[in-house]
Amino acid sequence: MKYRMTDETKIVYGLTLHRIEATVDFAEVKSGEKGGWIGSEANLSQEGKAWVGDEARVYGKARVGGEAQVGDEAWVYGKAQVGDEARVYGKAQVGGEAWVYGKAQVGDEARVEKPIPCDGNGCGCSCHA
Repeated sequence: MKYRMTDETKIVYGLTLHRIEATVDFAEVKSGEKGGWIGSEANLSQEGKAWVGDEARVYGKARVGGEAQVGDEAWVYGKAQVGDEARVYGKAQVGGEAWVYGKAQVGDEARVEKPIPCDGNGCGCSCHA
């Protein structure tokens, strides 16, 4: 395991997010370094060099993997996926069923979203995120 979920929590849209902490050195992250906020371990891969840092938030059924970096005050939610060497930073938001891959960068206050059809039953759409 490269990180653990700490007991430090915050509530976002009724969901409990946990701050993460690195348990080993990888990429530019050092063991013991505090990261951003995730809803569950399903949100951030334990493999590769992917990281959620700073005050960034990843929740819902969203997933960050590969060598992707989510930082600053960025949000990734819904069923969005961020992978490869992609970077999401600033106050950017990636949501719905959007995929950000390759060496793509989404920053500043950009918003990338592919709407999820709402079935009203835990679908992960932004109206239930």
